Amino acid sequence: MILEWAKCNGVYPQNIDKTSSIAPKELADWIVKQGPNYFGIPWSFPIALFRELQITGKAAQIIQNREKI
Repeated sequence: MILEWAKCNGVYPQNIDKTSSIAPKELADWIVKQGPNYFGIPWSFPIALFRELQITGKAAQIIQNREKI
């Protein structure tokens, strides 16, 4: 998924000539190391986790379980 996103968005490390080749794993590792903010994508793990918990209904389960304690 990361490599497909990179291909669609023309993402390539600046220190490597675009005519050169880079191994797919190396490219994916580089992208992950840079993080979303490097690419102008505002992202926060706590916010993403909270949204996922809300969407899946897990947030309500957690609250209900805490109320039982």
